[in-house]
Amino acid sequence: MRKVFKIIFITLLFQAQFLRAENVICSQKNFIVVPEFTLRTLRALNVAFMAYESVPSNNKHPQITKAKSSTAVNLLSGTSVNVGDKIETGPGQKVMLRFFLPIEQIITIDENTIVEVNALPTQDCTSIINVTKGKVTTEGEHKNIQATEKCFAKPEIQTPAAEIKPNGTKYSADLNSAIAEASGDTIQEENYAVEKGSIQIKLKKARPNKKSERIAKNGTFNLKAGQKAKVKINEKTQVADIEVIEP
Repeated sequence: MRKVFKIIFITLLFQAQFLRAENVICSQKNFIVVPEFTLRTLRALNVAFMAYESVPSNNKHPQITKAKSSTAVNLLSGTSVNVGDKIETGPGQKVMLRFFLPIEQIITIDENTIVEVNALPTQDCTSIINVTKGKVTTEGEHKNIQATEKCFAKPEIQTPAAEIKPNGTKYSADLNSAIAEASGDTIQEENYAVEKGSIQIKLKKARPNKKSERIAKNGTFNLKAGQKAKVKINEKTQVADIEVIEP
């Protein structure tokens, strides 16, 4: 019952704040500048208010499979997302997740992508999204958030090959389909790009080959604004070839 009252209070709070003259609607679709008072109140109540935009294609919607369910349903704008939920987009589809805790953060799930929500944001740490296919872009003022003691060991994005921690940044992780080589080995490729700030990438299981050891000592390396990285991992040997592309 208390949870219901809290949700009602938050709804009324936002409705009241959005009527004030200080609210600004920007040129970017569905982007609203929220008064700082509202954000402070949300953080104080430990509520992760989330707004979503779901973009269909050819009258087909992105799909969401709720935690503890095996049935996928249409993901419409305004649908709530919780820990354990899986989101899948098809050709031409896109989903935007928006969080207000502990920072304002936008996560864009591109077409032909599959992700799972491993953790929602808290007052201290950002969300954790597990990407198993496709491309995800995340943007927010992460600076000093992931560096706090509570969040130090927590990545923001997880992929089959790596964990990514941001620092005041806009970046993307793009997973290509596995490629079967003539030798019979299967190569998994992941691409990372940083538009703002920097990120730290830590390989999960794979170890860098000799050529890549200077880039990723102990399997960890950093990218800064303008840099891109391509990681190719031999699924049999778990040896990674890492290439950093300068702007």
